[in-house]
Amino acid sequence: MNSSGHLTLSFSAQIRDDFMGGMDILMAPLLQVGGNQVQGVLDSLINEIINWALELEQKGMIGGGLTFLNNEKQAAESVVYTITNNIGSMQNYQLQQASDNSKK
Repeated sequence: MNSSGHLTLSFSAQIRDDFMGGMDILMAPLLQVGGNQVQGVLDSLINEIINWALELEQKGMIGGGLTFLNNEKQAAESVVYTITNNIGSMQNYQLQQASDNSKK
């Protein structure tokens, strides 16, 4: 994170070149994410892990000593979990997930 509380990331060379191909004035594109957004992702991830662990514990999967019995492993296979990504505000962007028809 920089001094303004943002995380700034560079794009891969291919994506950078794709962006710059449409620019009249060439400037290197960057992705800037607010520190609060990064913290939100981490908080969501922690909550999902805790909820998953509690659900496994309710099904009798304790994993004492970080080893699991066969019946505990079978119980874990039946646990279904969903991850929700909260992107926030996006303008003039295209988001594709699990798409076979993506433009590269």
